[in-house]
Amino acid sequence: MQKLAVLLLFLFSSSLRANVEEALVLLKSDKEKAIKILEKEFDEEESVQKRAEISYLISLDPSQNTEKSMDYYVKNTLLNHKDLEEKERYRLYRYLAELSFKKGDLKTALKNYELVLTRPEFIKGIEDYLTLQKAWVLINLNRYSEASKSLASYLKTESGKLQDIMSHDLGKFMAESLNMKEIGKGQRDQIRKVAKSLEVKSQEFYAGLMSGLNRGGDKKGKRERFEKFVVNSGNYDAFYEYALLNNKFQKKGSCDFLDWKLPSTVSAEVATLMVKKSFACDKREKDVLRVSQFVARQGHRGLELALVQEKLGLGTVCETALDLLKDDTDKLDQLLKITGKHCHNEKHQKTYLAKWSSLSPALKDSLPQNSEALYLKTIESYQNDKKGLNENLVALKDKLDSFGPSKKRNLLVMAFEENNIEIAALWLKGNPELLYHARIYPLAMNKAKELGAIHDDPILTFLRQDISSEAISFKRKDLMRVKGFISKEAYKNLKLYRELAVANWEAARMKTLKAQDSFFFKSKRIVKQLSNHKWLNEDLKRRFLTTFKGTLKNGTNTLNRHQTEISKTLKGVLEKWEASL
Repeated sequence: MQKLAVLLLFLFSSSLRANVEEALVLLKSDKEKAIKILEKEFDEEESVQKRAEISYLISLDPSQNTEKSMDYYVKNTLLNHKDLEEKERYRLYRYLAELSFKKGDLKTALKNYELVLTRPEFIKGIEDYLTLQKAWVLINLNRYSEASKSLASYLKTESGKLQDIMSHDLGKFMAESLNMKEIGKGQRDQIRKVAKSLEVKSQEFYAGLMSGLNRGGDKKGKRERFEKFVVNSGNYDAFYEYALLNNKFQKKGSCDFLDWKLPSTVSAEVATLMVKKSFACDKREKDVLRVSQFVARQGHRGLELALVQEKLGLGTVCETALDLLKDDTDKLDQLLKITGKHCHNEKHQKTYLAKWSSLSPALKDSLPQNSEALYLKTIESYQNDKKGLNENLVALKDKLDSFGPSKKRNLLVMAFEENNIEIAALWLKGNPELLYHARIYPLAMNKAKELGAIHDDPILTFLRQDISSEAISFKRKDLMRVKGFISKEAYKNLKLYRELAVANWEAARMKTLKAQDSFFFKSKRIVKQLSNHKWLNEDLKRRFLTTFKGTLKNGTNTLNRHQTEISKTLKGVLEKWEASL
């Protein structure tokens, strides 16, 4: 300023020198008074060059209030000051651009911003600011494509303090352009090209996109147009991650993200968050299903996904939980409950037990003694040396109802094979439906007497009767009910007993020739089968023979009371059969 004052003292005439010198001094202490003096000198001066020099002094601080507009003095300086340094000239171009922008003279502002930006040596440190200002001028002129190109070009080659703001505004301009009637197809196509070529894609850029989308309310098709634009530009996956991690999708509630198109790929962090958020969206089951299936296809596994799959009743919950059963997991207790509840088929059970066996003993011992952990320990001991099997069965004595049918049957089989009939009887009594299964019914038949009256099944009732009893309490329908659960030998044994029951009933009712003939052929068939019959045990054999003898004897007595043409012959045969037994 001192050098400038000395220079000006030589330039002005002697009559003006005192006033100018006073103004120069006052510019340091009382700018307002100095500006008034300079404006007065400007009005009174006739020389164009000297007026330009005075206007230059006035324009040193464009923030000052003047009677004439500041841009008037700036323009006068630029037009008439012949000795102005080039650097100062471009500073004034910049001021004029700023002043014109504030006044709304957008074309003048744009012209001067562009002029200043051609000389980067004069705008070091503020080039990013001027580029941003130029972009906003273009936006106000509805020239969105040019604004986007300008910012994108700068961000591609330069960096500055305002880089984040520029990235944000670039995203905002692009998103806003999608729903503006003033923007034609040509501009939108240009903006799409800029978006595709954009290399710097920061979080601020995505924040700007969301800001631009939210401007102007919810118009029909607005989000869909935005999604298509971001997808086509190759930015959707990164945008989705940004928006989800920063809760930018949320407007009315935490489930709003379900409205959006799914990305093509996601990180493990985003996948986990997607599943966590969707877990609480009970009223959006279809969308939650879509998210869970997407995450599963991506190969991301986690307890959260398993919980959502369980909530939706998906069969894939088992595979997810099994994949997570590892020695280093801190969620093993919860995973065991899921796998225990949902992994029922043979393939799953093998994988489940193999995973359990691979865990360290220390980890197993550290688990809470819940039903599932006890079940796995029981299975493990059963498959290995059976050490501790009975203790584990006792520990599970009152926990059977916490398992599904498959595991209940497994435990019941182990109880029978361990000969812990007390627990087997207790479990069958509380779960009578378990009896009718190919794994259970034969075991119950073999232990019918030890089990006692725990079930009203007619065949078991018959089997636990004393050997001397001749009562055959089960019927053909009872036999057919268990046919698929028992061996061929057992079926043949029981079927023979059933035939004996019919013969025994007829033995006391042979009043007619036809009835006597029917009884004879039934008895003959029984005798024929006895010749090569395989008995399940000696008790069944002795009981059958005792009962059959009684039947034949009863038949003989009936024939004595009801004589027919064949009764005498039949009597002899029956007596012969009875004696042979």
